[in-house]
Amino acid sequence: MTLISWVVLLSVVVFSAYLVRVLFPTKFFGESQNHWDKCVTKITPAWNGCNPIGQICFILLFSGSYVVAHVAAFPLLQVNGMHQHKTIGLVLASCCLAAFFLASYSDPGRINDANVAGFMSLHPSDGLLFPDPPATCQTCNHVKPARSKHCNATKSCVAKYDHWCIWINNSVGFYNIRWFLAFIFSIMNSCAYVAFVCCSIISIDMDRVGAWDFVWIEHDTGKHVQVKDGWFVAARYIIAAYGPVAGLGLFCGLSGVIVVIFGAFQLHKFLRGETENERWKIKERQEQGYALTNNYRPFDQGWYQNMMEIAFPHHTLASQLSLSSKRHINHTLRKTRPSGDLKIY
Repeated sequence: MTLISWVVLLSVVVFSAYLVRVLFPTKFFGESQNHWDKCVTKITPAWNGCNPIGQICFILLFSGSYVVAHVAAFPLLQVNGMHQHKTIGLVLASCCLAAFFLASYSDPGRINDANVAGFMSLHPSDGLLFPDPPATCQTCNHVKPARSKHCNATKSCVAKYDHWCIWINNSVGFYNIRWFLAFIFSIMNSCAYVAFVCCSIISIDMDRVGAWDFVWIEHDTGKHVQVKDGWFVAARYIIAAYGPVAGLGLFCGLSGVIVVIFGAFQLHKFLRGETENERWKIKERQEQGYALTNNYRPFDQGWYQNMMEIAFPHHTLASQLSLSSKRHINHTLRKTRPSGDLKIY
């Protein structure tokens, strides 16, 4: 097997394990989310607790796919008058890379002295999943707002912590959930588009050259065989004549199916106003004897407001800080206001 084949195989295995871990957390990966975080910490001893192996795999797969498209598919696009797909593909690839780098290198929501009060006001503790009053992080030595969690890989507390993503080598939290979703859906669109274009190229080019009427003699049987004799014969011809294009389309199609399943799960979760960290905490509380159902969502504000918080996190936090300041001023004025009527002598 070539190096690219090994990289593809490794990436599929890692992503499949990651998908199973997200969809079936307690069934295959133990009863505590700390188990996953400890595993991440153990396999990422260098690079300040982070490991770019997932990013490297993605870049290799992405660039390898683009090279195959450039070498094998682009000439057929030109021949068959489909040159506009090169421009569209370049735009989709650029959007995908932009979302990837934004998700990888943007601040996930690290908590510091300047924003801790805003996050505490934005998401008050429910007293069940998160303690009230909030606990203090033993590593960062500051108050942990509700929905936050200390990330062992980045060595910081992250607001609205969802999970650690190996593909972007970053935590997914309050500030970069939007880029994480953009990354997923840009991959989804790119995979679907490439698979469609590859199928179109093969179909149109076979019509152009009259491949459906090609006849050859089988060496074993001596029989005359035509491409249109059956799907198996057609598949053999396509592999022989359009191997790289067919392989690229098949790879993108299968990858797109996996990403669609994963993306649908993530979108459904965020629309419901919950995070992966909170789903784990509900499981832990249930094991401790608390009468909580899996539909317990104390931070759900309705699907529209949940998405507005994801799409405009800085505006949401700034608005909450402004509102908190007004409430604090009003509270102070009420405490300092003299009781009774003021008498003037």
